[in-house]
Amino acid sequence: MTFETLNLKPEIIKAVTELGFTSPTPIQQHVYNTIAEHGQTDIVALSQTGTGKTAAFGLPLLNTIQAHDRGIQAVILAPTRELCLQIQTELEKYAKHLIGLTSIPVYGGAPIQTQIRQLKSQVHIVTATPGRLRDLLDRKAIRLDAVKHLVLDEADVMLNMGFQEDLDAILEHISGAHNTWLFSATMPSSVERIAKRFMNSPVHISTGKTNETADNLSHDYFLVAHAERYTALVHILDFNPGLFAMIFCRTKRDTQELSDRLIRDGYLADAIHGDLSQAQRDTVMNRFRSGHLRLLVATDVAARGIDVQGITHVFNYHLPEDVEQYTHRTGRTARAGNAGAAFSLVSPKEQAKVKQIERFIKQKIHLRELPGKTEIIKKRLQLELQQIADVDADTQKLEPYLKTIPDTLTALNTTQILAKLIFPIYERLLKKYEGEKSRSKSKPKTGRVFINLGTMDGLDIKSLKHFLQSQCQIPESMVFNVQMKRSGSFFETESQFKHLAEQLNSGKHMFQGRRLRSEWMDHGYSETSKPERRSKQHSDFDKPRSKRYDENSKGGFGKPRDFRKKRSR
Repeated sequence: MTFETLNLKPEIIKAVTELGFTSPTPIQQHVYNTIAEHGQTDIVALSQTGTGKTAAFGLPLLNTIQAHDRGIQAVILAPTRELCLQIQTELEKYAKHLIGLTSIPVYGGAPIQTQIRQLKSQVHIVTATPGRLRDLLDRKAIRLDAVKHLVLDEADVMLNMGFQEDLDAILEHISGAHNTWLFSATMPSSVERIAKRFMNSPVHISTGKTNETADNLSHDYFLVAHAERYTALVHILDFNPGLFAMIFCRTKRDTQELSDRLIRDGYLADAIHGDLSQAQRDTVMNRFRSGHLRLLVATDVAARGIDVQGITHVFNYHLPEDVEQYTHRTGRTARAGNAGAAFSLVSPKEQAKVKQIERFIKQKIHLRELPGKTEIIKKRLQLELQQIADVDADTQKLEPYLKTIPDTLTALNTTQILAKLIFPIYERLLKKYEGEKSRSKSKPKTGRVFINLGTMDGLDIKSLKHFLQSQCQIPESMVFNVQMKRSGSFFETESQFKHLAEQLNSGKHMFQGRRLRSEWMDHGYSETSKPERRSKQHSDFDKPRSKRYDENSKGGFGKPRDFRKKRSR
């Protein structure tokens, strides 16, 4: 099948031919055939990212728009600003020869008044993020009563991002006769509910098994201790020169810290996360798209909708909390038929999570050995030699200078000359990896901390870690070996956070109306030791329970257990 055999307008055929498109992708073929067979109908299309979904809905959509009719005829909903703009860019390419057809993107982060002015002119297609479109509806700045086509692109991502309420409100506004085309990489129950509630006997299309990743994407993981995660990442990066990759972390803080560390070590890296302004984000993305950055460190939310050509690798520096996110992360590579690789750094405790992901994507994730120092140095030296071999040297221009080469150099054979050329590189690499070895041997000093918070305060290990990070700025990842008792807890952390732990004794930190205190212990802690009982003088045990546990107190972590309730006999 070719685009010429489809029932598309000549102007659209001309545009896709100029773009170099020759034949439709599988998802495009299925959508076109469905429309040809059933006419305009509701469609649920399951296909991975990078398979040509924009053209799958964009071309038939443009084929049905009547430029002479007024009113918005089509709405395309996308989860992020980036995807919104990418869809708009593609539509403009496909519609370049269609006279009088107009489309605009509307999204958060841009002046809404400007978008309202644009909507007052003749617009046929609106590509929008759910939040901004609902805002425009609430302001009565947009009318959707003439809409004939609604496209939900990356519906699973929109629902994962919490747009369920916005989607419901928007779909209620598009109440006239229209077709809904839903595109999704995965098919969770939330997407199925949308299809059942708002679609009329949709035709289901799938170009692969549910939730599977691309066939041309390899999946590997490396087993590493938590403290060695960064070293493992650097070894993989150095062993794979020339990669163009995205690296995913769980939190904004982890993302920025990893990016800063990579930059300090000489890698072309930067980060995107929710704390960046839109201008900062645009600058980072432009540098990444242009190739000035080779590594983009991102959180899941910040990476939504990113479509950058040529990404060779996706790294899971931390495994995603939700196994479905693995599909969205790895969908950034192996796009448009290109090969890609997904590498995950996994601690021993996380191996069960790998099995969960395997069951979800229905593919094996292979355990691989980390490249060692000798392997990396060999690989890097071969690369340096290849670069020397690839130099196009003009010997005629160099002839006057070649005569000045000292006899000591001309007396050397080829092997000796090459050895002298690459020896400085070898020494630099050796120094780098020997330095890593010495650093790993000298583990950071740690201390044991007692804090007068325990299970009777309604806390568990997770909430205690969250409290220490939010109130004391001790990162959750740096709180380990936690031992919780009824009236107090012990935990370990690195000595660099000693001053933060000791700040709990300043009298400024409160929990449910009670002052906190802590004690730092460098040595001599026994696992069998017990936290000291709070003295009546400094405790709140003698206060009425209603005063001890004020639900309006700041920093609470849920209701404590009611110790007054007697156990039933």
